[in-house]
Amino acid sequence: DVVCSYYDFFRKEPLVNYKGSFNTLFDWYCDGSVVHSSIFDFELNWFRAQRDGILSDKQLLIISYEDIVRKPLEIIKKVSTFLGYDMNEKQISDISEAISFKKSKEEANKKGGSAISVIVNKGKIGRWKDILTKEQSDRIDRIINARLKDSGIQFTFE
Repeated sequence: DVVCSYYDFFRKEPLVNYKGSFNTLFDWYCDGSVVHSSIFDFELNWFRAQRDGILSDKQLLIISYEDIVRKPLEIIKKVSTFLGYDMNEKQISDISEAISFKKSKEEANKKGGSAISVIVNKGKIGRWKDILTKEQSDRIDRIINARLKDSGIQFTFE
């Protein structure tokens, strides 16, 4: 899903103004030639820092987009606790509504060419299945298996 979002963002963001094909961007993504260099190394470095004790659980909270989509109330509570805020259920529910995809999409539609309209996309998990070819999916799987094996990183693909 990340590479699909990169493509949408790079095409919409005026400062990037990407005009190339998805296939070209996909190759760059797999080769580590996009923002943060290799997204795989970028993610892995955070997990290693926590696993190896360089950063403690009090210093680093790792959450996934998929968890935010699937269980927003739980994740908001987790983030607020991590940041040292004690929030009640109403506050958590209000935040969940305010940051929901539906609300973000409404804001993006109201403001047209605003920054939020560039980053608000589909709000779905597993969109890669509609975009990546079988070969591209297999390539990502090979990269994940080779570079992130035994990392402890768990992926949600749908």
